[in-house]
Amino acid sequence: MLIELPYPDKILWPNGRGHWAIKARETKKHREWAKIATLGVAAPGYRHDGSTLAITIRIFPKRYGPVPDRDGVVASCKAFLDGIADAIGANDNCFSAPLVEIAKERDGRFEIEVRS
Repeated sequence: MLIELPYPDKILWPNGRGHWAIKARETKKHREWAKIATLGVAAPGYRHDGSTLAITIRIFPKRYGPVPDRDGVVASCKAFLDGIADAIGANDNCFSAPLVEIAKERDGRFEIEVRS
């Protein structure tokens, strides 16, 4: 399944700085976005069977500015991965280490592909 999500808020990146309460609010919001987006593309009634799931994170960098590094991309997606796990009734420890692909298009969004 392919889940399209917005670019994570800057506070969710490893070098993001901010008050813990703002980070907590953004984490909750991003987790919910991922859960809703996953429910929208998953087969009705789909529940995870416990197998390992392969994750590919495809980043479409913002129009301006530097392209983020791959380990920062994975860290910024923690709330997204938790929301996907919530939607499919899984623990996020069933996800393999994410593969990160950086697209040439620069429109500021993320796609997360989940495969069995």
